[in-house]
Amino acid sequence: MVTDTAELPPQTNDATADKTGETASEKASAFVASAREKAGEAIDTTVDTVKKNPVTAAAIATGAVAAVAGALFGASKLRKSEDDSGSTAKKRKTKAD
Repeated sequence: MVTDTAELPPQTNDATADKTGETASEKASAFVASAREKAGEAIDTTVDTVKKNPVTAAAIATGAVAAVAGALFGASKLRKSEDDSGSTAKKRKTKAD
């Protein structure tokens, strides 16, 4: 048992304080502030680049949309073929059919 209080770490209101005395909530706040700043810088850079090269930006956006649409189309075809070949049991007709 420790009887000398000088050996104990300083007490904080937050039980998650680390060796530097910074709490988890303080770290989270600093992280969020840093992320917001970096996101703002990225948005500003993107807007400036689009303004300088609008045709290139439109071509990139069109290509990205086409790639996503192609991936979704392919995934839907794969899923449909799995559904068709995956069920061997016949569906029973109900009175509503």
